Amino acid sequence: MRKILFLLLSFLLFSSVIPAQSVAVNTDGSLPDVSSLLDIKSISKGVLIPRMNRAQRDAISTPATSLVIYQTDAEAGFYYNGGTPGFPQWKLMGDNVLPASALVLSETKPNSMLQNAGFSLNADIQLTLTNATIPANTWSEINMNNSIPDDEASYISAKAGDYIVMMKGGGVIFEIFTYRISTNTWTRAFVGNNLDVNIANDMQSGYALLTDGTYVYSIPPHTRFPINCIPPCPYYAGIKFNPANNEVLYFPVNLNHSGRSAYTLIMAGNKILIWGGWDNNSNMYFNDGLLIDLLSGTWSAVSGSPSLSPRRSASGVWTGAEVIIFGGENNGTYYTDGARLNLSTLTWVPIASNPSIVFPIHYSHWNGSEMFLFGNAGFKFNSSLNSWSSVNAGLNAIHFGENFAWTGSEYWRYNPLTQLITKFNPTTNTVSSAHPGGPSWGGGGGSVNNWCGDKLFVMNYYHPAITSRFFYPNQTNGVAANRTFYLYKKN
Repeated sequence: MRKILFLLLSFLLFSSVIPAQSVAVNTDGSLPDVSSLLDIKSISKGVLIPRMNRAQRDAISTPATSLVIYQTDAEAGFYYNGGTPGFPQWKLMGDNVLPASALVLSETKPNSMLQNAGFSLNADIQLTLTNATIPANTWSEINMNNSIPDDEASYISAKAGDYIVMMKGGGVIFEIFTYRISTNTWTRAFVGNNLDVNIANDMQSGYALLTDGTYVYSIPPHTRFPINCIPPCPYYAGIKFNPANNEVLYFPVNLNHSGRSAYTLIMAGNKILIWGGWDNNSNMYFNDGLLIDLLSGTWSAVSGSPSLSPRRSASGVWTGAEVIIFGGENNGTYYTDGARLNLSTLTWVPIASNPSIVFPIHYSHWNGSEMFLFGNAGFKFNSSLNSWSSVNAGLNAIHFGENFAWTGSEYWRYNPLTQLITKFNPTTNTVSSAHPGGPSWGGGGGSVNNWCGDKLFVMNYYHPAITSRFFYPNQTNGVAANRTFYLYKKN
């Protein structure tokens, strides 16, 4: 046996001095096959060839054509040099190996597994499919053609029927973009003139848009004279936008309405309530408001609440019968009281206070039976019982700029840092997080979520053009959603 090993080592290490003859390595004394230079035979042992990672493989100087190694990292396997010593092309050996020039599609760019397997990315060719079948629990990019430019402006959004409407807040030109869900198309729906600069500047504080399902309403925090206007100039209180025909209508302002910001803004059936707020010039706080009748276009005053002191940034919801106002702030003090407002009689009734809510409320919602408030912690208010209770601590610490989407049975919130969706079931008071792979962005800009019937729409309001995604919880067939594939070619 020692002689056999010696012969094998001599053949492998000093082959240049061994005459061209066949050599057998075995334990049964059989002669080598006449067609083989080296004939190794065993029924209990194998042959080990050099093992190395990809970096070590690529560092081999002028590897001979057909040189074989075993690569230990991704994609692991036997590789041979199918090129020349001067221009090596390492190719993975195995079953069903594709021939040279074979084309494959990948939804990942770059795809390290394909590149390690001898494929090269053709950066100039990509294929986008629409009307695709989206598997369950899948993130999907949406069409970015004609979408919002990534100019780091703040965009305020709302869903109205088949449209997601985005208005640019702050800037020289007031712009409106719409994304139509069913057709997966963007439209630059409106570009304003100098008269609209006032609205754009007023919207830069990030005020949410209101929607009645058909129209989208913007009520900026201040009213001003238009730019480049010779008096008398009209005041504008805000706009009404129809995404179906891109029509913009302006609300004339109530001249008794004092300019204010950080007020509570609530869509209440066919009316809009403006309540409370703060005048940053005089540092004056308010506890009165105005009611806009959307059918008649008329304004009416809402007297100051006898139970609520002046404040800004209070939370409010519409129950279908009345408005509930809660919390707010005045010179650093956060209030823990609230009241109900009957819009028919414009009368106020106090509600139970909650001394545990001594922090800003960033999200409020009426889910049909209770009011939910989320900030550094979560609470719900039962209007019938006039009582409060806390919710699962897993929803604590929602930050400014983040919000939830109500699916009809759960609250969903997307975290761009963990790239996870947090789901809260109010019936069972349970929280779960799952479904990684969504868009990621840095610390700037919150997550804006809209529930679109059977899927979640997510975007960053600073970078909507590069962060807008859909998440499909269930398999959906024939949807107008993009799936982009990248072309790789076998070397």
